[in-house]
Amino acid sequence: MTYTVLRQLELIANDQTNLYVSLVGSSLNTSIADYVTASSDADLPGQNMTTILRRTTLRGLANAFTAMIDDMLVAYASAQLMIARETAPTPVVVTSSAMPLGEDAYAYATFAVNLAVLLLVIIEGIRTKDWKKLVVIDYYDPAVLVASSAARCRKGVHRDHAVWKCKPVVACYPASGSLTVALR
Repeated sequence: MTYTVLRQLELIANDQTNLYVSLVGSSLNTSIADYVTASSDADLPGQNMTTILRRTTLRGLANAFTAMIDDMLVAYASAQLMIARETAPTPVVVTSSAMPLGEDAYAYATFAVNLAVLLLVIIEGIRTKDWKKLVVIDYYDPAVLVASSAARCRKGVHRDHAVWKCKPVVACYPASGSLTVALR
């Protein structure tokens, strides 16, 4: 049984690993971090920090492997029961408080939410004159984001301009790379 469990751990480590993440490694790191968080060993005065870290790391690893091996043994036991066909039917009752899709209240609520969203879109379209009054903002440039959030821009904010076309609180000097924001 020990060989089977260790072989299963090896298979999981090999199969569930890619270039960016290892399932077993992530589980071990998470378990260590959880144990360190829950541990009160760090509060004890007069103890060496290296000793505390070693102890908590080993206990975190032990907890992780205990949980993984426990799950594997349950899986093997379940598989043995299925192979032996030693099952008994059990009635299952699930209760949930939910509104059925066919009820009138659900239909009215859905219609009201959709109507509110549609009205907001129509109002915004009228306000921006069919989205033609929207400014052009280079949202990839952090300096432009600062400038556009600090001022109301008329013609758009671009780093290409000598001075950005914003109401008087913002000025940019691309040659020096500086941005001046004066809040009034």
